Amino acid sequence: MENENNSSEELFHLSSIQFIRPLFIETNDASLCKEIRAAQREIGFVGAGMTAAVARALAERPKLVSTVVIDNSEVTFTHGYGSVEALKILKDAGIRVMIGKAIRINILALDDKALVYSPTALSIEEVPNSETPGGIRVSYGAVAHIFRQIRPEKRQEFEEAPSVSNGHLIVKEMTREELKKDIQRNEANPPHFDLSRQLNVYKARIQFAEVRLTGFDVKARTVRIPQELIVLSGGNRETQDQLKASYRIFGKTSAIQASTAEIEKKVKKFREKFVVQLPKYGAVCAVKDKPEMKKALAEITKLIQEQQATFFRQIVEEYKRSIQDIKQILSPRLRRNPPKKLYYFGQRPSNEEVDAYIIRELRHAFGDPQRHVRSMDFDVDYKDVTYETLKDENFRKVVRNSKLGKLFPDNNIMDEGLAAAERK
Repeated sequence: MENENNSSEELFHLSSIQFIRPLFIETNDASLCKEIRAAQREIGFVGAGMTAAVARALAERPKLVSTVVIDNSEVTFTHGYGSVEALKILKDAGIRVMIGKAIRINILALDDKALVYSPTALSIEEVPNSETPGGIRVSYGAVAHIFRQIRPEKRQEFEEAPSVSNGHLIVKEMTREELKKDIQRNEANPPHFDLSRQLNVYKARIQFAEVRLTGFDVKARTVRIPQELIVLSGGNRETQDQLKASYRIFGKTSAIQASTAEIEKKVKKFREKFVVQLPKYGAVCAVKDKPEMKKALAEITKLIQEQQATFFRQIVEEYKRSIQDIKQILSPRLRRNPPKKLYYFGQRPSNEEVDAYIIRELRHAFGDPQRHVRSMDFDVDYKDVTYETLKDENFRKVVRNSKLGKLFPDNNIMDEGLAAAERK
């Protein structure tokens, strides 16, 4: 019975709205302007915004326009729900314009009927064509309560009030000064909706992807031998050449070289599979591949974490080997010429004391072996295509000629849209 009651209640509410045939309507400029010009008694509008064409149709019949409420927030204009030009047209025609907040549905009341439709976000899609139903036609009675619930407030009260309070739509009258500010803001950063739509397409299909593998370039890790040890050893050419060869911490055949090479090989395959290098622009990936990329990234990251203890042990072993190699070179010379600081009451230090000094100084120079492990990381930094990059004709050409070009079968059409946007 409970379900039957709910169904009956729903049907009751639906039956209280009188739909007018044809129910579904087109909401492009041509169809809306035609409806406005056919009105005989009264016109009212509450919505996010309107186009300049719709505003001109209203301006032709200012005496019939009783109510206009528009959301003039920056989002309205940047997303393309409405235009600043429309506000100017309405004000110049002497039509009183009220400002609301966060309105995202349009209601156009015309005599005894009303059109209820969603405003088109021109930054995302074009205005629906003549075959696209974008709204519905209902009796004025279905929306009359909305117009009766409009409550004008003074500026201060409006700024502090929510968009809707106790069922009332809170509005304030738009002043010439506010219109001037909207115009200035729009002129400073005019929207290019054709470009925005193409940018959204690119963002939906490709992204820049910077693949970073850090801390695994162990073959390039070197250590600077303390200058004091070089000087004390005599600093001859033979010694310098031998020490230069010992600067490289990790040997070519070391275990750590083999272990890190395994990770580098996996990352190389990751790059080859998912990333495309665009000359002069950087690496990009297909957005559709990101779920698989994140899975592969997680697997490699997990492998790195699991092998950290092994990496640390192998690094410590290489530290010991390198320190011993360098000691073997320095020890004979420093034993003959020990540093003054090792003399104790004028007594010459023993060979063991000299060797211990060399090892101590080298360990300090080599530093904490854990720092090498902490620096090991694998990550991908994703970034969207920017307007500046997208406006670069060569960028679009490079994308088209890469293996990601297949993601843009409509690229030629999109280029035409860009050219149109740039001419404006």
